[in-house]
Amino acid sequence: MDLKLNPDFLHKVCYRSTFRTSFLQLSAYRGLGLISCLLQLGIVWYFWWPQVHKPLYYLTIWGNLMLAIYLLLALICSKHSNPTLERANHLLYQATAPTLVLIMIFFWTALLPFFLLMLEQDPDHFWFHLVLNVGLHFITPLFGALEIYYNQVCVKPKDTLLVCGVLALVYMTVNYYATIAEGAPIYPPVDWETYLTPVSIAFALLLEYLGYYVVRKIWMYKVVAQMTVTSKKE
Repeated sequence: MDLKLNPDFLHKVCYRSTFRTSFLQLSAYRGLGLISCLLQLGIVWYFWWPQVHKPLYYLTIWGNLMLAIYLLLALICSKHSNPTLERANHLLYQATAPTLVLIMIFFWTALLPFFLLMLEQDPDHFWFHLVLNVGLHFITPLFGALEIYYNQVCVKPKDTLLVCGVLALVYMTVNYYATIAEGAPIYPPVDWETYLTPVSIAFALLLEYLGYYVVRKIWMYKVVAQMTVTSKKE
């Protein structure tokens, strides 16, 4: 079956349509994901208050903010058609989905030793740090995964390369200047002085590409599945 003959499937962007679930269930997932993101972000900003700028040093917070904004706009777009808003949210989705994969894997691999050390050094806040970081680095990506699987929003290679490239450049700039301002690395491996910096950045970019690859594969699986069903009906 030639996918090029079916652009309606391949390039579909519809926030009301779903894959193997109902619109009500997808809306519920989006609502719960939005609430989860906002709750966690609220806790983070409360913890850092009044230094409200410091959470923005962390890519994890960017990922949570991006998902929260996307889910809110997806809920709006599923009720009210607005081509400009839908296009903007589509670009945001293509940046958010791979970034959530990066955030989850990078934290639970490269940053895990530093996280465990922090728990050991701050036993009084053990459960606070544990629950919050599980929420930020597992629960949020989980809601992202539900959206990726059940939605009808395509992933385009050129779009994703553009938005993820811009996101990476902007965040690396923020990370560099934040490290200088704070006098300490935002993420321990990325100190902008040793060989660990280019290694960590290369690993992060690899995970971002892996995230795109996974999300794209899931989308193509959904395209083929829907085309097969349509073909059988015909």
